[in-house]
Parts: sequence; C-alpha cells; structure tokens
Amino acid sequence: MAAQGNASRAGMAMLRAYPMFTRLWVGQLVSRLGDALDSVAFIWVVLELTGSTLLMGTVMVVNMLPSIMLSPVAGVWVDRWRRRTVMIACDLARAVTTAAIAWLYVVHQLEVWHLFVVTAVNSSLEAFSQPARAAAMPLLVEEQDWVTANSLESVASSMASLFGLVLAAPIFAWLGIAWAIGVDAATFLFAGLTAVVTAIPELQRAGSERVGQATSATGGRRGPLITFLRELAVGVHLVWAHRVLAYLILLAGISNFALGPLNVLMPVYVKQELGLGVEQLTNVYIGFTVGMLVSGYLVGRWAKRWSERELLWLGLGIVGAGYAALYWGYRLGLVVGLAVVIGSGVPPAQAGLQTLVQKNTPNEMMGRVSALMGSLMLAAMPLSMAVAGAVAEWVAVRVVFGVLGLLVLLVAGVILTRPELRATAVAGRETTWTV
Repeated sequence: MAAQGNASRAGMAMLRAYPMFTRLWVGQLVSRLGDALDSVAFIWVVLELTGSTLLMGTVMVVNMLPSIMLSPVAGVWVDRWRRRTVMIACDLARAVTTAAIAWLYVVHQLEVWHLFVVTAVNSSLEAFSQPARAAAMPLLVEEQDWVTANSLESVASSMASLFGLVLAAPIFAWLGIAWAIGVDAATFLFAGLTAVVTAIPELQRAGSERVGQATSATGGRRGPLITFLRELAVGVHLVWAHRVLAYLILLAGISNFALGPLNVLMPVYVKQELGLGVEQLTNVYIGFTVGMLVSGYLVGRWAKRWSERELLWLGLGIVGAGYAALYWGYRLGLVVGLAVVIGSGVPPAQAGLQTLVQKNTPNEMMGRVSALMGSLMLAAMPLSMAVAGAVAEWVAVRVVFGVLGLLVLLVAGVILTRPELRATAVAGRETTWTV
C-alpha cells in the first residue's frame, strides 16, 4: 500500500475542513434525491398517458442521447467559462423546465411530447453541469483528500438512490405525481443556490487562453469555429498522448459496458430464474444501493491506507467476482447478498478511477477530459443493454451475468497491469497541452 506524505481526512472531518466542497456536496445529494423521484415519476406519467412500454423505453433513450452527443463539446465550453456560473445556470434552468412539467400536469395540459422535450433539455444541461462539477472538485479540496472527496460523492449518489426508492411510493401516494415532479424542481433550485454561495477558485487558463488568442500561420485571427475545434482537439490529444488517461477511460468504458445489462436483465433474472415477483426485485436493487452506501463510507474513512490504483483494482475485483457469482444465484438470499457485494465494489473503483484521472489531467483541461470519459461511459450502457438483451433471447441470463463478470475481471487484470499505471505520477497536471 502506498504511503501518503500528508494525513488524509475522513468522514465529517473532511466535510468540516472544506466548507465550499460541502456546500456543493449537499446540493448534489439533494438534487440526486430529486432525480431518483423524477426518473420514476416521468416513466409513470408516460405509462399513464399512453399505456405504451415502447414510449417508456424511448424516454430513457432520450434521457441518454443528448449527454452522449453533447458531452465532448460541452467540455470545451466548461473549460472556457466560469465553472460556478455553469453550475448555477444549468441547475436553475432545470428547475424551471421540471416545474413546467408539474404545472402542465396539474392543469391537465401535459402531453407526451412535453416530457420528451424537457427530458432532452435537462439531459443537455446535465452534459454541461457534470463536467463543471467534476472540474471544480480538485480546486476545492487538497490533493491528499481527493480520494475521500470522490468517495463522498459516491455516498451521496447511493444515499439519494436508496432514499429515492424508499420515498417514491409514499410521496406518490400522499402528494401525487405533480408534487413529486415539483419536489424534483425544488431540488434543482436548491442545488443551484448552493453553487451561488460557493466560492470556486478561477483558473489561470493559460493553455485555453493562448489557443483562443492564437493567430493562423498567415497572421489572421482564427474564426470561432476553428478555435473551438482546436480546443476540442487539445483535449482529445491529451487523452491519446497521455497513455494513463487513455487506459483509464478505456477501462471505464468497458466496465460500464459490462455492468449496463444489470438493470435490464435483473428483472428477467428474478422472474424467470428465481420465479419471484417485483417485491423481491426491489430487495435486490436495495441490496446494490446498501452495498454502495456502506462501502462509500468505509472508503472515505480508510482512503489513506490505499493507493488510487489499489482502490481501482480492489473495486473492480469485487464487482467482477460478485457479478460472475450470479451464475450460481439460485436463492433470493444469495442474490441479494451478491448484489450487496457488487454494490460495495463500486465506490472504491469510482474513487480510484476519478482520482487517477484528476491527478493526471491539467486543471484547465479537466472539463474536457471529464466530458470525454463521461460520454464514453454513458454510450457504453445502451449498447451493452441492446447486445445483452439480444443474447439473453438465446442463452440463460445467469450465463450472461457470469460471462460479463469474467469480462470485468479480465479487463481489470489486463489494463491495470500496464506499466504506465504502476506509477501514478502527477507531472501531467502541470503540463500545458496545445496543438
């Protein structure tokens, strides 16, 4: 285990030490809770308005596509603009669009196309907001505490998912769908206000400024499109030239490809393989979330005992082993236990991956690199869902799970043994990359 020169903080000590980070963290926790409610509410409204399962699935696709397509482009703008301004604008805009859906539902004017438009708009705004938040975190937290900060963000996501599942039914029953969507709008507003009261240091964006101010070989000033494309190329070039980043992003994409079918095929697995119903399926999903929540808390407390690479390797090993073991999951108790195991591997893998990316990325380019990685990870999921769904028509779901679990273990073993990843040097962060 790698020793650290400075003692890292854990738990509440971390949140007390970095009040600006804590404000954003609380805002994201509340916002993700609203997202958990919103995801159920939107699907329910589509089913209520149309009765079409096809349209329900289409809403999920519309929620993914804008982020996949826009993220690399959004990363360039995030590195140009003030990250705090991006977060505020995106959160407040999503509050307005989501509140509009709640109002249309109340006055009985809501149509399906409204849901599609708002879903696409909110997903597009997320393509800007997510890289801005990812780029802001290293500016708010000292480097020895990055792993803890990343694990706390995983805890926030897990807590939101867990409480969203628990609270969704009571809120729908007591307040109704419109109020549930209104609650989501309020959470966006709250997240935007936390960004308003957060002071985020501004970078001296030397690389981006020079690219923006550069002139062409003939002495003429570059047009905005050429400047934009060059800045995008700088980010792609950094990932390609810096093999550590290339391997990490490839690993993230393949891992997401392997894990994507869990959500799609788990209902089939529970119903066909175990002969059980939706109540037992909910127990499996709660098992995933509880595993992530507990593990995220422990990673935050014990981060100083592990290097980022060890955390990544450990997390992927746990995920892959638990995933592959679903092949032998013939009883509900065992399946729920394996769900806890799989969930517990996610926080160390995420914390190790995010910290390695942060340590090997210049601060002024964090938006672009984060957006490229997010786009690849998000694109891998619908692709894997489609492939796994087709394969599951021919072979048992337990076989699909077993093979994908072995894929996670194999890819983790191959990529993480690369010599470039054996040393987690941070020299790349001080490098100005230009094309």
